[in-house]
Amino acid sequence: MTKLEQIEQNLSIIPKTTLVEVYDESHNHKHGNNSHFRVFIVSEHFKNMNTVERHRTVYNYLNKISYHALGISAMSNQEYQNGKLKNTSPDCRKNA
Repeated sequence: MTKLEQIEQNLSIIPKTTLVEVYDESHNHKHGNNSHFRVFIVSEHFKNMNTVERHRTVYNYLNKISYHALGISAMSNQEYQNGKLKNTSPDCRKNA
């Protein structure tokens, strides 16, 4: 199983999760393969959580997976339906 698949599998067990998308953005960085990921997760579990609590939840579910960087977009179903957040990642410049 790839690291991307492991991340996806671990996040899919967060209670009341309706959508999980994981992107490997390692090609934009000098750290190589399987180093930089962006996750997009929608779960009613996040409904009454602030951003820090949501990120801590995601990190807790990924605590046995190693990576260099992780971008997180985590929202409730209502936020997703309202288009509150988008799963965007800034353009990265490859390090020499």
